[in-house]
Amino acid sequence: MQSRPYTAEDEIDLRDVVRTLWRHRWVIGGITTAAALVAAVVSVFILPPVYESRVLLMVTRPPVQTVDPSSPAFRSGELNIAAILNPELPGEAVVALARSPAVRDEVARRIGVPKTKLKSLQAQSVRNTNLVELRVRYADPHEARRIATAWAEVVVGRSSVLFSTQAQGSYALFNAQLEVALNRLKRAEQALRHFNATSRISELQTRLGKLIDQLASYEVRRNDLTISLNRAENELAAIEGQLRREPRTYALSKSITNDPFLHEAMATASNRGFLELSKIRMRTEEQNPVYNALSQARATAAVAVQALRAEKSTVERAMEAIQQEVAVLRTELATQILTQTRLARELENAKRVYDAVFQRREEARITATTRGGTVQVALPASLPDEPVSPRPALNAAIAAVLGFMFSTVGVLIRSAWITPAELPRVQTAASAEGDP
Repeated sequence: MQSRPYTAEDEIDLRDVVRTLWRHRWVIGGITTAAALVAAVVSVFILPPVYESRVLLMVTRPPVQTVDPSSPAFRSGELNIAAILNPELPGEAVVALARSPAVRDEVARRIGVPKTKLKSLQAQSVRNTNLVELRVRYADPHEARRIATAWAEVVVGRSSVLFSTQAQGSYALFNAQLEVALNRLKRAEQALRHFNATSRISELQTRLGKLIDQLASYEVRRNDLTISLNRAENELAAIEGQLRREPRTYALSKSITNDPFLHEAMATASNRGFLELSKIRMRTEEQNPVYNALSQARATAAVAVQALRAEKSTVERAMEAIQQEVAVLRTELATQILTQTRLARELENAKRVYDAVFQRREEARITATTRGGTVQVALPASLPDEPVSPRPALNAAIAAVLGFMFSTVGVLIRSAWITPAELPRVQTAASAEGDP
């Protein structure tokens, strides 16, 4: 950091300051001593002593307080018991009650002291504890203890009334909430009972089981038909191949003499001799018996193939219809089961809500009939031995420090070495240079 340039007249010699203060040491010492003596005299002979009396109050918890944050009562739309599940008075509430004007007025009436003299009443909660501290400062130690005792009695009494009122109100509110929870439980039970009486879950499951068994049987039949159809088609193809290789007819030629009946007829009708007649040939055509047999076998195989195809098509259509019905039944069954699960869950939640509210009602009843959860005096007020103020030694020390500071500044200002107008500028220069 670059230093700011300044002139020679801005420089301060600390040795001159020390010499100046040393020359006026008697003035500074006298002023300091006088200030300390004046403060001590005023503290001892002029200022009245003030005594402080303290009372410790203990805020006890209710005898039962088992709140389950996972209870569905916290998430219920009809019930809202989260705000009243803690029937106890926290320490802050007791402090606010102790500081209230009504409590101060009652304390003033009880001890017969004007309210204007009770401005030094202080109440605060002890950190990380269930204690509340009441402090009273007064000129008379006996009066301080009497005021503290009366104040504690008023706070304890009003806290008991407040807690009792809160507990009774909680009990009445829980009782009303219990009626709501009971009605909700009855509605849930009735809804589930009516659904179970009219439910088709058993019927759907039985029908679905039968359809699945039937579908499995059709699946086996389709596989068998597929195998039989493949075998029949292969057999038909083989027959057709053989049929294409066989001729339909045979061409036969033979002598007329080979037919005895025709030979006799021709011999009788003609005068020619046997030798001439034997030269005559007759040509005929006959059906191929193999071809005819193969044709018959092909027709039979074709009929079998058509029958197998028709039966397979019928089975596949039946399977498709069953699959569609199974899909519809499964959808309906899933809807029925989902509805049953939802109603069962609502019934379970209604039971848990009822149990939670019933437990809160019983806790509120027990709390309202016992002394637990109230404010009690843990440490009564004692008679103070010494005043808390004024403190002559502390006041004299503070006055001496202030007298020393003011006298030192006055000596430096009135010295010829520095004027009051130059004091801020010199202090600024000394601060910039880092000098003390």
